[in-house]
Amino acid sequence: MKESAPFLMLGLVVVAALLIAAGPAPTPAPLPVESDWKGRAAAWFKDAQTDVERRKAMRAITQAIKQPCRYCHTPDWTGYTDKHLISKQMMALSVENDVACADCHAGKVEMTALGETSRVMWALARSKAVDCGHCHVPKAKFKTLNAAGKDWQSAHPKGFEMPASTAPASTAPASTP
Repeated sequence: MKESAPFLMLGLVVVAALLIAAGPAPTPAPLPVESDWKGRAAAWFKDAQTDVERRKAMRAITQAIKQPCRYCHTPDWTGYTDKHLISKQMMALSVENDVACADCHAGKVEMTALGETSRVMWALARSKAVDCGHCHVPKAKFKTLNAAGKDWQSAHPKGFEMPASTAPASTAPASTP
């Protein structure tokens, strides 16, 4: 056992170096839509009146994306990381469409089927500078399209393919916006 210890340590160092070199997974870019994202995201806390309830509500996010609080908050709690705008947008769109974090997220970069479709539609929304409400009926869990969504769907019967440069390996074309 003592003879294999140096090899084990070398292996751990190599794995650590590879993880550091790989860097963090890319975060989807925020939507280029002017909005009161902070105000819209505040609705996510509608039932959280105390600090304890707010922290409990935030736990739903940390559990869904499998990341600690420091993923969005600075270590001293006086500011936010570069993930803050995207998290406010996700919180707002989540509450406005009656979707929980875990409905789309199965980890930091792992997504559910709804999450994979949403990732493709997020790219479309970015290209059009709109948010989900442009095509989807609010509080319908992305299952019901409004007039604009139906028009887009009829004009694109095969769905929308994410450009290869931004598509995750497992993303397939979506059939609805």
